[in-house]
Amino acid sequence: MFACGLHLAMQCHVEMTPEMIEVWCKSWPAEVEGLNPLPSTVQTPEQMLMQVQDRLPAMRQLADHLYSVWIRGLKSD
Repeated sequence: MFACGLHLAMQCHVEMTPEMIEVWCKSWPAEVEGLNPLPSTVQTPEQMLMQVQDRLPAMRQLADHLYSVWIRGLKSD
């Protein structure tokens, strides 16, 4: 993640929803095809779904804070 002037670039998804996670879990087999063994950083659908309720509130709080700070830095001319 980085900011360059008014631009914010991220390679993560702080806007996750339970529905997005379910869709991604369904496409997981195609995403990891050919990865044997799986890298240690790759979570299985079972791991993701087990952690949704615990982790989503913290991610939403992070997203709210991140975007609030970024938006305050935007200046209209």
